[in-house]
Amino acid sequence: MHKTLDMGYANRPWRVEAWRFLYGVYPCSSTARERSALQLEQRVTYQALKQKWHSLLPEYAKMCTRNVDGEFVFRSSTEGKLFKTSRNPVTDGFRSFNHPHQLIYSYALPTDVGYAQGMNDLLSRFLEVLDSEEEAYWCFCAYMARTSYNFTGDGMLHKIGEYLLLGLLHQLDHELFAHLNEEELGRMTFCHRWLLLSFQREFPHNEAIRLFEILSSHHLELTSLGADVPLM
Repeated sequence: MHKTLDMGYANRPWRVEAWRFLYGVYPCSSTARERSALQLEQRVTYQALKQKWHSLLPEYAKMCTRNVDGEFVFRSSTEGKLFKTSRNPVTDGFRSFNHPHQLIYSYALPTDVGYAQGMNDLLSRFLEVLDSEEEAYWCFCAYMARTSYNFTGDGMLHKIGEYLLLGLLHQLDHELFAHLNEEELGRMTFCHRWLLLSFQREFPHNEAIRLFEILSSHHLELTSLGADVPLM
C-alpha cells in the first residue's frame, strides 16, 4: 500500500479503502468480520462523544474551539483553487455531513491540544475523501495522534529550529543557509505553515491530496530504513 500511494495510483474508490487502513480506521491485519465490528464500535463511540459535548455548556464548547471558523467548510469548498476537483465538494462531500464542525468539537473537547489554526485544512481532506462522518473523525484522530505536537506552542518551532530543517539546509545548501541568516531569516519560521499542513495550501488540489497521503504513508522513510539494512 505504501508503494502504491507513493506512485500515485490511489484514485477513488481505491483511495477511500486505502485511507481506512492508512489512517488507522482498520488495522492492516484485520479480517472483514473484525472490520465490521470495529466500524460499529467506532460509530457508537463517536456518537457518544457528540452527546457528551452537546451536554456541556455552550460556552465551554466555544472555549475549546474558540479559533474555529464556523464557515470554514463552506469557504474552503467554494473559494480558491485548493479544493477544485471533478467531484463537487459542496454537493458530494461537505454537505453530506449535517454539521462538519461537530468533528472539530468532538476532537478538541477531550484532548489537551484542543483546536489550533490549520486543523480545519487537514480535517477537510478526510471529509472530502471518506464516505462517513465517523470514518473522517477516526482518521483525523489517528493523524493527529502522530502530529499533535506540531500544533503546540513550540512543537513545530522545535522541529524547524533544532531537529530537522536547519540541520538539513546547513548540510545540503550551505550558501542558501548563509543567505537566509544574512537576511535575518535564519530561524526559518516562514516554513511553519508548509510543514504543519503538509503543503496543502501550496499545491493544486490533486497534487496536494496526493502529497498528503504520500507523506502520511512514510514511504520514503520506510525506503530509507530498508536501505540501511545490510544485505545477507
